[in-house]
Amino acid sequence: METVPAGPGLGAAVQMLVMLALVVGVILVAGRAVRRFRLLPQADGRVKVCAVQHLGPRQQLVLVEVEGDKVLVGVSPAGITRLWSRPSFAAAMDEVPS
Repeated sequence: METVPAGPGLGAAVQMLVMLALVVGVILVAGRAVRRFRLLPQADGRVKVCAVQHLGPRQQLVLVEVEGDKVLVGVSPAGITRLWSRPSFAAAMDEVPS
C-alpha cells in the first residue's frame, strides 16, 4: 500500500494569513502617510475654499478665493450659483483711473 504525501499543512495556512496581514498593514500605513504628509499632487493654489456654511441637508454657502478674488457661491441639488464676488485689492487698483 502506497502512502499519499500530505498536502500543505496548518503551518502553510498560518504563514499565508500572516503574510496577508502584513501586506494589508503596509497598504494601510502607506495610505495614512500619503494623507498625513500630503504626498499626492496638490492643486497649484489658485482656488481655495475659505469657509463653508451648511444651510440644510443638501444646501450650503461656500466662500471661495480664486486667484485673490473672493466669490460666494450657493450649492444645492439644482446647481451652483454665484451670489457675490469681490475683486482682489490688486485687481481693484488696476481698474482705478489715474
